[in-house]
Amino acid sequence: QYFINCIGCSNTEVLGYSRMDKRSNAEINNNMVLLFPTWRKEVGDTYINEILEITKALTEKKPEITIIYAAHPSINADAYEQILGQLKNISESVICLNSLDNDLFNKYFAMAKYLITDYSSVAYDFSYKSDGYAIYYKPLAQIDNHYELKKEFYEANCGITVNNIDE
Repeated sequence: QYFINCIGCSNTEVLGYSRMDKRSNAEINNNMVLLFPTWRKEVGDTYINEILEITKALTEKKPEITIIYAAHPSINADAYEQILGQLKNISESVICLNSLDNDLFNKYFAMAKYLITDYSSVAYDFSYKSDGYAIYYKPLAQIDNHYELKKEFYEANCGITVNNIDE
């Protein structure tokens, strides 16, 4: 019923249910990347540097893209402000938000063509979109990550895994 009322789909076989249940329909922006890592107990320099390196590499290789960094709610305010300031120095086209800002998060989640994450369940949620690509970024997953890829990630074809930004 949700798919019929909110998304306009009918005769849809639902094999799971996306947690992004308030996302809206939006036209996919082919030049938009959502960077949304999973939660961390603590955010240190290694994590911050990885976020900065991803952003820097992407903006150098594809200057036309917009990157949305969505901070997980576990990211404390000081770390968020530090990341925000440094990302703005990399490119004016970087947008930062806290994922608790549901309206903005859902908007960008719906619009983004690409998702870069170490959060396999969010990649699963992203796979419900048509014409979107989830990228499970292993270097992020190696930094105090609390999720591991499960066989369902591959079975449901939720996305691809990469070992570095060039991939």
